[in-house]
Amino acid sequence: MDTLYELLETGNFNENTDGALIWAIFELESSYSTIESKKIERLYELLETKNCNENTKSALSWAIHELEKQK
Repeated sequence: MDTLYELLETGNFNENTDGALIWAIFELESSYSTIESKKIERLYELLETKNCNENTKSALSWAIHELEKQK
C-alpha cells in the first residue's frame, strides 16, 4: 500500500510501483462489478501510459481506499 501512496503522491513510476499497481488491479477485478469497471480501466491506463492525470489519480485514490477496506 505504501508504494501505491507513493505513486499517488509523486506520479513517479518504477519497478515497485508497476508491481503494486498490477496487484491492485488483480485484487479489485476479482471483487468488483461492472459499476467500478471504468475506475479499473483507468488503472490499466495508468499502468500502460504512466500518465498521472486527474482521472487516473482519482482511480488510484479509489483503489487505495477500497483495498484498505478489504484488510
